[in-house]
Amino acid sequence: MPTKKQKENRAKLVAALRSGKYQQGRGYLNHVGFCCQGVACDIFKKEVKGKWVTPEFGDDTDAKEFAIGERDDYDFSDSGEWPNQVEHDLLGFDHFDSNQFVLMNDGRTNFIYTWPENIHSSYTLLEDCTFDEIADCMELLTLAGL
Repeated sequence: MPTKKQKENRAKLVAALRSGKYQQGRGYLNHVGFCCQGVACDIFKKEVKGKWVTPEFGDDTDAKEFAIGERDDYDFSDSGEWPNQVEHDLLGFDHFDSNQFVLMNDGRTNFIYTWPENIHSSYTLLEDCTFDEIADCMELLTLAGL
């Protein structure tokens, strides 16, 4: 069950997803646009002492990576996971739920089921969900105490 502070943080993330400030992208934290985890990293970067950095290699100078601490100590770009400080500590999502939001954003999965299983939801993981739809799902989880 999320704490009061985690519920407040989720509300902050939901508001950011719905704000129109972030252009939604697929498959990247921050590339041509943000994915839902990139939005979370951006709005909580001060809390986790994170920063957006230019990749050390590669041809795409527009792409950014999210790094916490020394660049060599924590490079988040290729992990496919949210930083634990954001997903667990600040938002109170477990690892499975956090990854489902990424899959909803990117629509890239072979799973054919509705998630979350214990909440009536019209979203399936085969869809490319909008930020509004992802925000709706985050609110449903919070209301259910998950």
